[in-house]
Amino acid sequence: MSSENEKLDLVKVTSGSLTDWVALKEAYVCGVVKDDGSLYFPTHVELATRFSVSPTSVASKSSEGNWSVERSLYVANLEQRKKEKRIEELASQAAEFDTRVLKAARAGISHIEAQFRAAQRLYEADGTMMRLNALDSISRSLERYHRVGRLALGESTHNVASETHSWISLLGVAEDGNNE
Repeated sequence: MSSENEKLDLVKVTSGSLTDWVALKEAYVCGVVKDDGSLYFPTHVELATRFSVSPTSVASKSSEGNWSVERSLYVANLEQRKKEKRIEELASQAAEFDTRVLKAARAGISHIEAQFRAAQRLYEADGTMMRLNALDSISRSLERYHRVGRLALGESTHNVASETHSWISLLGVAEDGNNE
């Protein structure tokens, strides 16, 4: 047992002839932090040695005060808080990622809009129309950016294709590649 006490670096606590039952109970219920930062829950015997009292006295006080129930509740609360902290960290990372994805989708859509404006200017200048395969490629890209943006916003991507074709109509380009 003494090797465990050395390993845990539990020092004897004495305050005259009075036992510090509050500190002893706290060490039992809440545990002690070891040098490596981990939390260790000492036994009655280890605490009796540390606080210079008999193991029977520690066991008796512990039983009277339901310390083992308090320890169980403390450990459960500690685990719940750790889970909540992990969830919060993951939610923060997910939100940051979604924001970056949304910015990328917006940039992609802006690029597509610029391509449509350039095609419109070219058509107005000399009647050159955008090639059908180019229009189809741009339309599919727009659909993908739209889907990615909606996912980043937490929205449904159902019926995105029909909504995308509505966008193309709003931009003034017919689905067959001819300008309306």
